[in-house]
Amino acid sequence: MKAGNKKRCFVILLVGIFLVILAWGIYSRGKKEDYSFKDNYRNDLAFQEWNGEEVGTSVRLLSGQYPAAEETISPEEFSMRAGASVRLNTVTGLRFRADVSVDLAERVAATDSASFGIVIAPEFYFEKAIELSGSENVDYVRALEALEEKYGAKPALVMECEPVKEEDYCFIQGSVANILYENTNLEFTAAAFIEEQSENGEITYTYASYEEDVLSMGRSVFYVSEAALNDANANYSDEEKEILRGFIGRGIDHAAGLSEDESDSVSERELEIRWLKKPETTLNIGETFSLDVETAVRYGEETGAGYWLSIDVPVYWKSDNSSVIAVSRDGKVTALQEGEAKIMICFGAITDFCEVVCAALPEYTCELVDTTPYGVLEIENPVSNVREGMPFETKIRVKDYERCGELSFWIDGEIYTTANGEITFSSTVSEDTVFEIKDVSSSLDYFSGYGANLSLDSTAKNLEKIILPTKTGDGKAVTGLSDRFFNGAAGTVLQKNLQEIIIPESYEKLPQTIFRNCSNLETIYLYNTNLSNMSGTSQNWSGCTALQNIYVPAEALEEYKASDFWKVKTGCLKEIPNEKEK
Repeated sequence: MKAGNKKRCFVILLVGIFLVILAWGIYSRGKKEDYSFKDNYRNDLAFQEWNGEEVGTSVRLLSGQYPAAEETISPEEFSMRAGASVRLNTVTGLRFRADVSVDLAERVAATDSASFGIVIAPEFYFEKAIELSGSENVDYVRALEALEEKYGAKPALVMECEPVKEEDYCFIQGSVANILYENTNLEFTAAAFIEEQSENGEITYTYASYEEDVLSMGRSVFYVSEAALNDANANYSDEEKEILRGFIGRGIDHAAGLSEDESDSVSERELEIRWLKKPETTLNIGETFSLDVETAVRYGEETGAGYWLSIDVPVYWKSDNSSVIAVSRDGKVTALQEGEAKIMICFGAITDFCEVVCAALPEYTCELVDTTPYGVLEIENPVSNVREGMPFETKIRVKDYERCGELSFWIDGEIYTTANGEITFSSTVSEDTVFEIKDVSSSLDYFSGYGANLSLDSTAKNLEKIILPTKTGDGKAVTGLSDRFFNGAAGTVLQKNLQEIIIPESYEKLPQTIFRNCSNLETIYLYNTNLSNMSGTSQNWSGCTALQNIYVPAEALEEYKASDFWKVKTGCLKEIPNEKEK
C-alpha cells in the first residue's frame, strides 16, 4: 500500500473513532411523544469516585449467594440516599450515593464473585423501564437494557463501586460527568445494586431500597446546584461557588431558549420570583398548603431580549424550622406542631421568604374506660390529651389471650373484634370525651343464633374461658342459650377444655344440661338474679366434677342456695366480688 493511502486510511480511522465517541454524548433531552429514545450519551467520561480517586467503570461478571432482583435487602443494610449532589472535583457532574452496612460490605468483600454497582440514567428512561418490566420489584439493569432492544436507546451508565468506610457505616457512589448544556435541566436518577453470577453462569441483581421509590430520586444538575449554593451550612470555596453558579446560569439560559453559544456570551441575568400562591399566615396542626411561584429572567442587550421572560425551572424550598412547618420539594407546606417557621424559596442565587404560623389548637382530655366488670381487657394509654381534630388512639389487648381467644365489644355503638389478641381504637375528637367499652364477650365469630337460642361454633372448641355475648353483631339482644349449646362446637372437646364461663345479666334462661360433661369447668359467673329460679336434679351436673366457684349477685345468694338446680353445688356458691380479680 502506498504511503499516501496509508496516511489517508489512518486519518479516516481517527475520524471514525472520533465520530463514534461523539455519538455517545452524555444525554440530550430529546424526549419524544412515544419515548423514541434517540438520546445519546457518553459513558467514557463517567466515573466512580473512591477516596478521591477516579477508577474504571467496567462491571465484572459476578457470582455468589445474594438473591435475585425479585428479593430485597433491608434498608438497614442497603439503601439509596435521597436526592443527589453536585460533584465539584476536576470533572464536574451529578453524584448519587447509597449507604451500606459494614456487615454487608464485609460480606461482599469476602466474596470474590460479588460486587456493588450503580446504574444511572435519565428519570424518563427509568419510567419507561418500569413500564416495560410490569413488576413491582424491577430489575433496573435488565429493564434499561430492554430499552436498547425495543427503542434503540443507548445503554444506561452502569459502573462498579467499591464501598468507602465512614465512621460506623459505608457508602458507595457513582456520578454522571461532563453534563452537556442541553442536559442541565434533565433529571437523572439511579439505582444501587449487588451483582452476582451463579456457578451456572446466571447473573442476578439485588437492589438497594428507597425512602420512596427510584423516581423520587430524580434530580437535575441545575436543581442540586441551586440547593447547594443556598445551603447556609455548606462551606464551599469561591471556586466551587463559581462552578455552581455556572450550572445555574446554563440551566436558566437553556430554559429561556438560548443556545449554548448565546449562554456563553451572557454577561448579566436579572432574576425574579413572582408569588402566585402564598400560604395563609396561620395553619392549624395537620393542615397543608401548596405554594406556587413563577420564575422569570431578563437579559441584557447582548441577547436581544430586554424584557422579562417567564421560564420553567425547579425552585428550591426550605423551612428554617422543619419540625414545626415542613415543606416538600414541590412546595407543599404541612403544619406539624405549634410554632412558626420561615419558608425560603431559592431561584438561582436569589431568595424570597414567607412566614407561616402553626396555631395552637384547643386541647381535650380523652379517656377510654372498660365499663364491664370482667377485667379481661388491657388499655395501652387509657387517658391522653389530644388537639382538636386529631385522633385519640390507643391499643386494646386481651389480657388472657391464650385462654380467651379473640374478644368482641362495642364503643360508641360500633362493634370491634380483636385480631391476634389486640386492636387499635382511634377516634377524632372535638371535645373532652370519655369513650366507653361495653358488652365485652368472646368473639361473635364463635357463636351462631339469636334471642334465646345461642349456640357455639367449632371455632370455639379450644377456648378455656368463654364470655357469653349480650347482643348479636346487628345489635339484637341475646337472652338465653340453645338446649344444644355445645353440640355445634365439637361439644365434647370444648366441654373438656372449658374452665371458666361468664354469663351476663341479660340471660334469663339456661338449659338444665348446660354444664353437663364440662369436666374441667372450675368457675361460673352469673350476673342475673332471676336465674336462681332454675329447677333440676343432680343429673344435670353429671360429669361436672371440677367446679369450685359459682359467683352470683350478693342480693340473690340465698335464693340461689335454695334453688333445686343450684343447691346441688351449694358449697361453690359465693358473692360476686366488687371488682373481679384481674
